[in-house]
Amino acid sequence: MVDSGKLRQLQLYERDLLRETVRICEELGLTYYLTGGTLLGAVRHGGFIPWDDDIDIAMPREDYERLFREGASRFPAYMRLRDFRNDESFCRYYAHVEDLRVKVTLHSAQNQRTQHAWIDVYPLDTLPGGWLRSRLAFCALLPRRLLYHYSCFSDYVNLHRPDRPFYQQALIWFGHVTGIGRRLDTRKQLLKIHHALTKPRKKPGRYLVNFMGLYLFREIYPREIYGDGARYPFEGAAYLGPADGDAFLRQMYGDYMSPPPEDHKTIHIIREIRVDERIGEK
Repeated sequence: MVDSGKLRQLQLYERDLLRETVRICEELGLTYYLTGGTLLGAVRHGGFIPWDDDIDIAMPREDYERLFREGASRFPAYMRLRDFRNDESFCRYYAHVEDLRVKVTLHSAQNQRTQHAWIDVYPLDTLPGGWLRSRLAFCALLPRRLLYHYSCFSDYVNLHRPDRPFYQQALIWFGHVTGIGRRLDTRKQLLKIHHALTKPRKKPGRYLVNFMGLYLFREIYPREIYGDGARYPFEGAAYLGPADGDAFLRQMYGDYMSPPPEDHKTIHIIREIRVDERIGEK
């Protein structure tokens, strides 16, 4: 396990990734929101949750796509914006903004992997209809999400995530025992998810979803929860998050102001952090 000093070093690099990403979003007039543990950290700690090791933001689909079209070239040379469409080796549905100077070795899944320091950028997609129809549509998409996770099971499914419900533990056991993912192509699964989430709709529904978020149905929110956003303090600056941050966090975490027990605090198992400041220099 990485020590607290190294974790803080990683957090500070990620803080700078966030600052650059937000700078570009603001230059282009794009909407973004702090989300997940990053929003929780902003509200409860004024910055990172002390044991957290990444940053999460979400963007409405149209702004997410514009970030790729118009913003990718605006990042400094030591940074890059990636998703599975502009990099065939990338196996996530949501995007990463990465710091090419910093490499992090993780051992949360079956296989150890090394990747660059990152922040997650999630697209927010529209679900059709009202409360019931939106959840039925989400249910219809869940088999695609499951097949995707099986397709990259050995490298990306976090086997150490605490407090998983029983059904998720059973699905992980099944994937581990059967090796079903070896018969699935990750890129094909990602393309199927993308097609399903982005197909044209006659009129926008009331609900937005972060489809690949950890919390499944708790990631479905009325548009007005996000709204035009509100400012939250995070690591010495203020960033946009959902307009109703309290409702957002209560839905996702329940009693969000009470820290979890010690055995629920680790998300990723970090083995090593290496830094090469020369990357990206001219």
